[in-house]
Amino acid sequence: MTKPRIGVLQLIDSLGLGGAERVAVNFANVLPRDRFVPHLATTRERGPLVDEIAPDVSTLFLDRGPRVDDLPAAIRLARYLRKHEIRIVHAHKASVLLASVSHLFAGSAKLLWHDHWGLTGVRRRSDLLYRIGTLRVAGVISVNDGLRRWAIETLRFPPERAWYVPNFVTEPRPCTTPPPLPGVPGSRIVCVARVAPQKDLLNLVHAMARVVQTVPEAVALVIGVECEPEYGRQVRAEIARLGLEKRVWLLGPRTDVTDVVQASDIGVLSSAGEGLPLALVEYGLCRRPSVATLVGQCADVLDHGRAGILVPPHDPEALAEGLLRLLQSPAERERLAELAWRHAQDHHSVSAVLRRVVEIYDVLLGEDGAASRS
Repeated sequence: MTKPRIGVLQLIDSLGLGGAERVAVNFANVLPRDRFVPHLATTRERGPLVDEIAPDVSTLFLDRGPRVDDLPAAIRLARYLRKHEIRIVHAHKASVLLASVSHLFAGSAKLLWHDHWGLTGVRRRSDLLYRIGTLRVAGVISVNDGLRRWAIETLRFPPERAWYVPNFVTEPRPCTTPPPLPGVPGSRIVCVARVAPQKDLLNLVHAMARVVQTVPEAVALVIGVECEPEYGRQVRAEIARLGLEKRVWLLGPRTDVTDVVQASDIGVLSSAGEGLPLALVEYGLCRRPSVATLVGQCADVLDHGRAGILVPPHDPEALAEGLLRLLQSPAERERLAELAWRHAQDHHSVSAVLRRVVEIYDVLLGEDGAASRS
């Protein structure tokens, strides 16, 4: 007798061009259809990633207001959970708070929280809010070891209900027609990062001021949404002050990120804090070497420096040295690109990560009640 398929809802605040948002879409798209019925919901606005949702994924767009405890949105979500017999709500980032309110009205589904924050973000959010807001959560997936420790030590999740699972990126399609971009082949550095203090683009700008003294044709292409306008103004002002208007380009959000990465030569992350950055995984899967700051799980993605160059955060001189090492050596670029690709395939492939998450789903479905916390 065939077992009935299990309804799983991926919940995220929006479908903007961010790493967590892409993970939510990826999970909805690749869950094994012989076991699961995939659903995806957003609590706030939609976004460009809506076009990447697979046709057989059922969707719900709540379009809620600014309040975390938006009761009408929580009730609408609860009705959807009951109607579609959702067994697991896989809530990403802050959407877990609305999911917990909704759980009061539809308590049969298991709540799984996927925490994507970098540790700098953890320090800015309320421990008390998340302690209370996750009381109905049965387990937490963290994208780095620091977040897992925070969930255990501060939110008091039992260690056996707090899992570290790396993010994954689906295999990129080959780029047949490269997009028109500033710079020339051999000189392009791509940085997939939102314009926000956590990504420390000022670090990259200051590094580029040093890089162009040795490699004048080098350009840095930054792809990402501008989250904080004041910080964006600071970055632009520093670019102008250093005369780098033709060397550092803020391209904004784009839907052809993979094509831009493949048309570039080096990937970079200059961040002050990270969770597990999908950008580094994407660089590797596109066979591009990268330079990244030693924060979050960057070391894991780059095999602790064997599959990429790691430098201290807040150190533009070290960042520039890493970039120059790759700009000046095509052979080194090729060597690290191959190692980055192999490491990404082994540790961040769809099959490796999906197998782990399905195991977690099975744990939740086989147990009653939420995580016991005192």
